[in-house]
Formats: sequence, structure tokens, C-alpha cells
Amino acid sequence: MKKMMLFLGLAVGFVAGSKAGREPYERLESTFRQISGRPEVQEAVQAASDTVDAVTDLAVSAARDTVTAASNKVTDVTEKVESKVKSVPSKAG
Repeated sequence: MKKMMLFLGLAVGFVAGSKAGREPYERLESTFRQISGRPEVQEAVQAASDTVDAVTDLAVSAARDTVTAASNKVTDVTEKVESKVKSVPSKAG
């Protein structure tokens, strides 16, 4: 039922868009180009990009630190288990 509703919605949208013609699309594209060409918009986009880069660097660093700490913990636990296993007397004999 959900797929049929989705298909129906897409079909209605396609028909409505086709009847509207290309003019609304071209107006929207023109408006987008005018807005995106403004210096203040370009500055905001650059600032957002710089922020994304900084946050990405922080996230990568934090993930790397977490993986390193987890790896060290696994190594420590493995060494402790191995030392306890070696100290258990063998029952063979």
C-alpha cells in the first residue's frame, strides 16, 4: 500500500510538473544563481566549509584516540590473561 501511495504521489508530481512547464524551474534556477553569487552568501558557504573541516578533524582525532585507548586496553587484558594462564599448574601428568 505504501509503495502504491509513493508511486501515485510521484505520478501526480510528474504530471503537475509537466503541466507547469520549464518556466518555474528556470525561475528557480535563476534565483538560486543570483543568491549564490552574492559575496555574503559565498562567505557564509566558506565559513560553513571551514567549520565542517575543523569538526571533521576533531572527530577523526577523537576517534583515533578512542581506538588507540581501546587497543591498549585489549592488549593489557590479553597480557594479564596470558600471564594467569601460564601460572596455572598443568593437570597433565
